[in-house]
Amino acid sequence: MIAKLAVDAQKNLNMIHNVNLTFTIHEASGEIMVAVSDESTGEVIRKIPTFEVLNLTGKLDEIIGIVFDQKG
Repeated sequence: MIAKLAVDAQKNLNMIHNVNLTFTIHEASGEIMVAVSDESTGEVIRKIPTFEVLNLTGKLDEIIGIVFDQKG
């Protein structure tokens, strides 16, 4: 269902703007990441959220897991 929503959103955005949306799952955090790119050049305009933020989220989750595993 999420994949169909992503495809529908991309089609609607392509009608309005000349952009592509690429949805991926960030492995470290498990969060959805969206890359917005210019359709004609393929250049990535923006990543939402940024790769750095997702890496930080993944590391914080890992640290929290270690702390609670050692105390539990």
